[in-house]
Amino acid sequence: MSMVYTPRILLPETYAQTPLYNVGKALANVLCKNTTLISLVLMGNYLASEGGKAIADALYKNTTLTSLNLQTNDLGKEGGKTIADALYKNTTLNL
Repeated sequence: MSMVYTPRILLPETYAQTPLYNVGKALANVLCKNTTLISLVLMGNYLASEGGKAIADALYKNTTLTSLNLQTNDLGKEGGKTIADALYKNTTLNL
């Protein structure tokens, strides 16, 4: 049996009623150590401001991710700003 390798993660929309910032924090931890993941789709997972900040912190350290979708995550003003600042510094994401 052969293994199939894909450097992409798609986390489908959860339509959560409560923020999933712990998911954002867990994924941020993975992104900090990541050496193979190139695409991450987190659209519609209600990561909220805290999850957005955690992802932003990881983007400063991550050097392999080239595609990131955070659409419809209710990041708020503060979370959005931290993501924007991280995107400005991150040189591997294709914008």
